[in-house]
Amino acid sequence: MRDQRAGITAALGPVGCRITARRVEMQRFLSYSDPETGPRQTQGGVLWQSPWWQSGSAMHLKPKLQTRQTQKLSMTPSLRQAIGLLSLSNGDVTRKLWRAARTNPCIGIRPPHTDRGIENHAAPESLVAHVTRQIGASFRQARTRRIAMALLDALEPWGWLGQPLTQVAQVSGSELAEVEAVLTRMQGFEPTGIFARSLAECLRLQAAENGQLDRLMMQVLSHLELVAKGDWTRLAEACGGTEAAIVDRVGALRGLDPKPGLQFGAGPVTPPGAADLLVMLQNGIWTVVLNPASLPEITTLPGIDAQARREADRLNTALERRNATILAVATELVSRQAAYLDGADAPAPLTQVTLAASVGRHPSTVGRVMGVLTAQTPRGHMPLRGLMGRSVRGTGLGVDELQHRIARLIAEEDPANPLSDARLAGQLCAAGITIDRRTVAKYRASQGAPPAAARRRVGPKTPT
Repeated sequence: MRDQRAGITAALGPVGCRITARRVEMQRFLSYSDPETGPRQTQGGVLWQSPWWQSGSAMHLKPKLQTRQTQKLSMTPSLRQAIGLLSLSNGDVTRKLWRAARTNPCIGIRPPHTDRGIENHAAPESLVAHVTRQIGASFRQARTRRIAMALLDALEPWGWLGQPLTQVAQVSGSELAEVEAVLTRMQGFEPTGIFARSLAECLRLQAAENGQLDRLMMQVLSHLELVAKGDWTRLAEACGGTEAAIVDRVGALRGLDPKPGLQFGAGPVTPPGAADLLVMLQNGIWTVVLNPASLPEITTLPGIDAQARREADRLNTALERRNATILAVATELVSRQAAYLDGADAPAPLTQVTLAASVGRHPSTVGRVMGVLTAQTPRGHMPLRGLMGRSVRGTGLGVDELQHRIARLIAEEDPANPLSDARLAGQLCAAGITIDRRTVAKYRASQGAPPAAARRRVGPKTPT
C-alpha cells in the first residue's frame, strides 16, 4: 500500500502529495466500524464502503418524527394592513375604505358630521337629497315634516337609523308615538330598507317587498347569529323547519342589500387641500390631532357572513394602528420642533433614526409616515417632512438655519466691500460654527446669492 501511494505521489507531483495526505487524514478520521455495513476501507487511497447487498445486511428506510423548535418573526394580517395604510394620505385611505365598504356588507363609513350635511345636500344624487324630495312629497304638515327631518338627520350613510327613537323625539319635540308613526311611513321610501333600526329590520323590509316574508323567514331573521355561524342544524331546530328550507331562506337573504343607502353618491370625499394633521397650541403645549375633515370614521356592522365580519374587524384594527402610529410620530416631532413653531428661523436638525428611537418604531415606519402626510401648522400648510430639519455635517446646525445665517451676514455687509466666502466662513467660525469656505459657497449659491465680486456696488464717481 505504501509503495502504491508513493507511486501515485510521484505521478501527480506536489498537488498529488497534498491530495494523498488529505485522503489519509480522512481515512483516520472516518474509519470506524458500522454495526450494519462493517468497517470502511480504502482502495488506492480512495475511501469506499461495502454495499449493503454484499455485507449481508438489509438497507432499512423508515420515517422518523422529530420535534424542532424555531423562532421567526411574522406579521399578522391586520399589522400588514396597518403598514400598508401608513403609506397613504387621509384622502387615499378614505377612497380605500369606501371601496372596501362597497364590497363588504359589514363595513360602515361615517363621514364627519361637520362636512356630512354640506357634502350630502350639495350632491344632487346623494341619499339625503333623494330622501328630502320624498319627505316633501309625503309630509305636508309642519309637525310631521319636522319629525321626518329629525329622522333624516339621524340617517347613516349606509341607510340605517343611527339614533334611538327616544332621542329623535327629544330633538324634534314630539311624542314617541308620533315619531314611530312617521318612521313607519318613511320605511316605505325608496330604496327599500332605509330607516331600518337593525340588520334584521332592513332585510325584513326588503323580503316583504319581494314577497319572501313567510313565517319561516321571520324565524330566520330572528336568529341571524346562527346564520352567520352557518349552523344549519341548530337553526332548523330553532326555527322549526327543515335544513333544506333553511338553506333556501338564507340564500334569499344573501340576495338582499344590507346597506341600501350606498346606492346613492360616490362616498365620502376629502375636501381639496385638506391637511392630514392639525398642529395647534393648547394650554401652552403643542398638540397634534388627525384632521376630522379628511378622515372618516369606520364601524363594523352586524352581518350574516362571518368572513366579512372578520375582514371588517381586521380593517378597523389596522386603521386604529395606523392612526396611533401617526399620532405617536407626529407628536414627538412637534415636541422637538416647538421652538420653530414658536417663531424660530428654522427647524432643529433631526433624523429619522433619532425620531424612530424616541417613539420606539423602526426608521422605515417613520419614513412611511413622513412620505405623504401633510400638516396644518401656524407656519402654514406644509408636508410633515418639512418639520425635519436637515443638518450640515460638522456644524451642529440645520441646513435652513445655516442658510439663514449666511443670508443675514450678506444682508448686513458693506455693499462697497462685500464679504467673500472665506470671510463669511471666518465670521461663522468666530460665532462657534466650524465650517469651511467651500461649504459656505455651496449654501450661498443654493440661495441664489452671487459671489462677492458680483455683489460689490461702487458709488458714482464725484466730478473733479
